[in-house]
Amino acid sequence: AQRTALARESAICKFNIGTELRMVFGTALREAVNVDPDRFDRVQILKETHDPLATATRRVLRGLKPLG
Repeated sequence: AQRTALARESAICKFNIGTELRMVFGTALREAVNVDPDRFDRVQILKETHDPLATATRRVLRGLKPLG
């Protein structure tokens, strides 16, 4: 939240998009696996992580400001 606020409010910011998206993916992946720890259907797990990751990507892209 602090990085996002800094990115939106400051002309000078260091915003690591890859880290942000990896964190969201990791959280979504853990939640998908925790639903059924014995299940290991990669396709289904990836389907369950798609929406949170897509939402985070849109949020990050909206937070970027053009330079100049």
